[in-house]
Amino acid sequence: MTMEAILGDDPEVKKETGALMASASQKEEALDKLWGRYSSWYRLLKGAAWLRRFVAWQSDKVEEMEATKSAVLKCVQRRYFPEELKVLRQGQRLRHSPINQLEPYLDTEGLIRVGGQLRRATLHQDQQNPILLPKEGKITELIVRETHEAKAHHLGREYTLARICESYWILNCRKVLDQILCTCVICRRYNWKPNKGRQADLPEVQVRSGALAFTYTGIDCFGPFMVKQGRAQVKRWACIFVCLTIRAVHMEVLATLSADSFIEALMRFTARRRLPKHIRSDNGTNMIGACRELRDAVTSWGKDGKIREALLVNQVE
Repeated sequence: MTMEAILGDDPEVKKETGALMASASQKEEALDKLWGRYSSWYRLLKGAAWLRRFVAWQSDKVEEMEATKSAVLKCVQRRYFPEELKVLRQGQRLRHSPINQLEPYLDTEGLIRVGGQLRRATLHQDQQNPILLPKEGKITELIVRETHEAKAHHLGREYTLARICESYWILNCRKVLDQILCTCVICRRYNWKPNKGRQADLPEVQVRSGALAFTYTGIDCFGPFMVKQGRAQVKRWACIFVCLTIRAVHMEVLATLSADSFIEALMRFTARRRLPKHIRSDNGTNMIGACRELRDAVTSWGKDGKIREALLVNQVE
């Protein structure tokens, strides 16, 4: 027989006792691991509510969620505001604390809330006195992200901040919110600014000074418009002439979009204003046809002897 077996039955021998110890740091590490498994504030509360249901076997789901939220927020405040909680539980005022200006106090559930001047307002307690939260921690990040996505619907920093302040007061909240917005894929997609290339130089006709109005002209057509003619309604188009130098505008009515109608409008324009030296337009079929007809007409004029003699008499090349 061994000595341990002999002394094991002796009542005079003092037996060794063992104990299991868990420090506060180990509890905080366990909670950090638990919070880190969730990516949503609602899912974290739901998971914690299931744990509380397993322990307390409660039945009402709404009460479970509210009780779970209070328990989680108490855990956060105990970790980040231990000295403040100790002073407030003793009924004393905070004197040397960074949250002293917020006039904090403990509510009936033991949560630190922010004071203010809205105690007589007919508002919810969370709106009158928001719950105080630190700027660090997984819980704060989940609350800010959940509010930004589910309540604010990605409508910007200030609106999200206003929705957060309806229930919580987060220290240096704008900095925390900016970090969330920088990682939000939807906000980055909506707020993305397209790259702007370098613009080309303006054409020479638009920057040449000293030219008379409509010396350099741009032409375009638009429409149609319904016009009442007698008892019927007919379509009419408009031809706009724009001076490329001073942006003066002249308009003529087109009966159709044919080349003949455009040539008539061009003749009326030149009769009232002046003959342009340079004309710019798009590749409209009516304008291309009119240009071809005018080019053919000028070519035929050069072949006509009478027209050539008349121009030479007037000293026109």
